Amino acid sequence: MGKAVAILVGYAIAVVAMGVIAFALAPAQANAKTALIVPAAIAVLSLLCAGMAALLSVAKPIGMIGIHLGILLPLVVGIGVGQRAWVSHQASADYRETEQAWTDAVATGDQPDDADARLAYFEAADATPYDKAYLRNALAVIALVSLAAFVAMLAARPRPADRGPTPDAVAAEGGDGGT
Repeated sequence: MGKAVAILVGYAIAVVAMGVIAFALAPAQANAKTALIVPAAIAVLSLLCAGMAALLSVAKPIGMIGIHLGILLPLVVGIGVGQRAWVSHQASADYRETEQAWTDAVATGDQPDDADARLAYFEAADATPYDKAYLRNALAVIALVSLAAFVAMLAARPRPADRGPTPDAVAAEGGDGGT
């Protein structure tokens, strides 16, 4: 099952690359470490699944577990990260709205133009004092890459005719079931 291993390794590389890009684009106020930690954890899980899948010819049960977990991992990650992308999208919209209100308040003289007043204004509005668009974009790409990896893993599965006989079929023909 070399295709599955290649897909899972490529997926791990792509997710880490998006984490590095998100880390590089993060504003100074953001907790950018999570942009590296979460993709790295996803990559480790993906590489573990790839390692298990690589054992298919040597240890079929371990290989099958690796392949099936490797199919599920990108799906679960895609859904979870997609939800976080939506939350970041909402936070980015809130930031832009609050930033416009702040700019208007400074222009009319209702607010002093200093960093402490700006921070207090954003806290009162329950908005982040920086735009989370960088995070939204990175999470959206990770979600899309995850769903693409899920589809690729499904497409790479051998067709039923190519999988060989099941143990039940071998036993029905009077075989020993592989033992």
